[in-house]
Amino acid sequence: MIKSEGEELIRNWLKVGKTYAKNQKYDDALNSFNEILKIFPEHPAALLNIGILYDEQNKFEEAVKCFEKILAFDTNVYEVWDLLGAVYGNLKDYEEAKRCFTKSITIEGSEYNAWFNLGLIHSYQHNFDEAIKCFWVVIGLNRDFFPAWTHLGNIYIEQKDFPQAKDCFNKVIELNPDSVLAWNGLGGIYVNEKNIDMAISCYKKALESMPNSVIDWFNLGLLFKETQKFEKAVECFEKVLEIAPDDLEAKVELGQICEFTKS
Repeated sequence: MIKSEGEELIRNWLKVGKTYAKNQKYDDALNSFNEILKIFPEHPAALLNIGILYDEQNKFEEAVKCFEKILAFDTNVYEVWDLLGAVYGNLKDYEEAKRCFTKSITIEGSEYNAWFNLGLIHSYQHNFDEAIKCFWVVIGLNRDFFPAWTHLGNIYIEQKDFPQAKDCFNKVIELNPDSVLAWNGLGGIYVNEKNIDMAISCYKKALESMPNSVIDWFNLGLLFKETQKFEKAVECFEKVLEIAPDDLEAKVELGQICEFTKS
């Protein structure tokens, strides 16, 4: 057993370490949590916080060691399985990631984060049917979690199910009107439907949220070029080059407009 003085010391080091971590003073935070391990080498809260610190610094192998130490003592902490799965995902070890997320879900099936992360891994592997199942479970657990709607929309576009994709992106915008991804997705759908005015409107909405979005300025330029609004197209491609001076595609488009308008 830890003596009461030791418990108080651990609480203090945890508080100090979390304050350092919040202020992104990672070395000081790590030193604070390591002081706890000198008192109690397997202290789960210290290991958890150290693992999170390593993860935030992209030291994924070190993070894995911390989370696995916790699970060696208690295999039923679903949050740690979820964190471990995310680290394996960052390492692109997708099979291990799926194993961890599945374990988290087995312990606590109503926690939507693990379902969402499992869906992400399936989508990375192009297992779209499995990803769709996971994201719909997420929505069943938390209908307002708009990232699940976003990823569903992207998958439905991949599958060329544009009506479903449109419904998903419209739901995202209902929940998060500033979602650049949703406005982009809708813009692409309207381009596919040859509804150029609506596509232009969507890309403009995306730019309201992200004024330096190269892809949206470029897409707008293409649409203005297609509708022979060349001055507006030139403005868009010049904006692309203002943001990304080496963008070759924008240079090519400007060159083509110049040649066309000269003839």
